[in-house]
Amino acid sequence: MSNSKTNALTKNYKGKFGNQFVLRNRHGKSMMGKIPEPSSKEPTAKQIVVKDRFLAATDYARRILMNPVYRQLYAERGAGVRSAYNVAVANYLKPPKVTEIDHTGYHGLAGDQIRVTAIDLFKVMRVMVSLRDAANGELEFGDCVQEQDGSAWIYTVKADHTPVAGQAVKAVAYDLPGHYGELTSPVS
Repeated sequence: MSNSKTNALTKNYKGKFGNQFVLRNRHGKSMMGKIPEPSSKEPTAKQIVVKDRFLAATDYARRILMNPVYRQLYAERGAGVRSAYNVAVANYLKPPKVTEIDHTGYHGLAGDQIRVTAIDLFKVMRVMVSLRDAANGELEFGDCVQEQDGSAWIYTVKADHTPVAGQAVKAVAYDLPGHYGELTSPVS
């Protein structure tokens, strides 16, 4: 494929030129290449999964961008480099991630606090915490409250629990498309 930054002839052109070549513009570059041909091979199971996931992501982007508020928020996240549509597709494809569970403030008493840090390409919408016993049974669970500055989420323990070996804290973060990421941290 040929690339050009300053070619006046093809600078703003895109699309197929007859049955000879295709013109594209990406990040300020004009590109010319051969016309892609569909594959004659049957897609693999993994390719079908990826295709279906991408179709779901594009469907999500089309639907969410009908809302002017979300359209504006996604456009701001793209900051003129990527379109709101591309940011929405990427947000769908990449789930949130819980990066840290700080349970140093947890001593087994009601009112103790557990701090969770979670990230997402766009926005973490909700974080839930579950206190687990040594057999992975649930002692309690509930929603976290986002800190004022938005840097972390705080879970306040509801009841007393005697800390025992094997006890753990599980945090689950959800993003706007409804995907989640989770992390479990053993309580020392």
